[in-house]
Amino acid sequence: MYRYLFFILFGIIICLLYNRKETLNIGGQIEQSILQLHEMVARIAMGMVEPGQQLCAISGVGQCRIMQDERYGSCTINALTGLVYTSASFTPKYQMFLNREYVELSDPSKLFNTYRCTMNMPNMLATLESNKLNPKKTDSHTVNSSEMLNTNDEYAIKYSKLYLCIYDYNFQNIIFTKQSGNMEHGHAFLIYRIRKRKLGRLLEYMRENPILYPDIGSLSYSDILENLLIKHTSMVDGSFGLLIIDFCNNIFDIITDESYPITTPAPEVRQRLVTTYTEDYNKMWKLKILWYWITYFKNIVIWDGYTDPANTITINSNDDEKNTLNQLLLDVIDSYTLTMFTTYKLQDSEEIEQNKCEIELEQNLCSALREIITIVPD
Repeated sequence: MYRYLFFILFGIIICLLYNRKETLNIGGQIEQSILQLHEMVARIAMGMVEPGQQLCAISGVGQCRIMQDERYGSCTINALTGLVYTSASFTPKYQMFLNREYVELSDPSKLFNTYRCTMNMPNMLATLESNKLNPKKTDSHTVNSSEMLNTNDEYAIKYSKLYLCIYDYNFQNIIFTKQSGNMEHGHAFLIYRIRKRKLGRLLEYMRENPILYPDIGSLSYSDILENLLIKHTSMVDGSFGLLIIDFCNNIFDIITDESYPITTPAPEVRQRLVTTYTEDYNKMWKLKILWYWITYFKNIVIWDGYTDPANTITINSNDDEKNTLNQLLLDVIDSYTLTMFTTYKLQDSEEIEQNKCEIELEQNLCSALREIITIVPD
């Protein structure tokens, strides 16, 4: 009997140590449950067929969306709104601020100030408490190409966390020619790392809880479900994917090992309960994100200055040149900048304390967002 009791206690201790390691990661962010992910799917599905049901419209920042369309930043306000969609809502004061004419969120530095202030909204407190996050400590950081999936890296993409990302690129010898959509100004979206097992639970919940929208039906919802089911089936047990959530373009999709460039599912290397992958595997996954947007925005013409300025490579899924281009991109993958905004974990010795954001709505000169939003010092 004591022998069995020993093994039970030993198992409990191991479990506690594992969970402690997961919660002591420096890089935090808001966790999302199956129910919250489903709410996002439903909102995106309804927004596909009815503009009035799009996230910015129901969040009271639709005017900002219209203005950002003219400044190549509409997806930025959608991403920021999506980040807090299932956690809180914008107060009237924030709605007024975001809808102002001169607020331009396409600049990452300006977006970060808005993100920081949003994390300090009074109605975000309950979410911050439940996630043990410290709103006084927010950061904007570049994802490390070599360690973006390694859980021991404080700036890695962790499991079950929702991140606001914005990408930009500085390929000196490679030029993307816009065909549909826009890559040259960067793009903001949400990303969520999920294991195959949890994705399966989400799909089961989606099947059991289809949305019923008057006069529209749920065709777009079914399309999202069918697409995820196909990709889930192709995933190897124990593998993971990166959910791409984009309220601007109504996207709820997933990148897996089967996404281009195809990778062999890598076994996790666990050392002291930390998961790491090879440098090449990490870089290939960052390249997958780039290829996802190249494909979506149909940026199909690329000029290759490495060989001959007159050499034009036309990209499509059946093109023999695609692998050649892929190697070129992999060689300069660090020039593809993926920036994530993070709210840090609350340490054992800390208590949640919010910074109050003073939003001066009467000002008209808004050349820099930091001149509009100020953090009141303690």
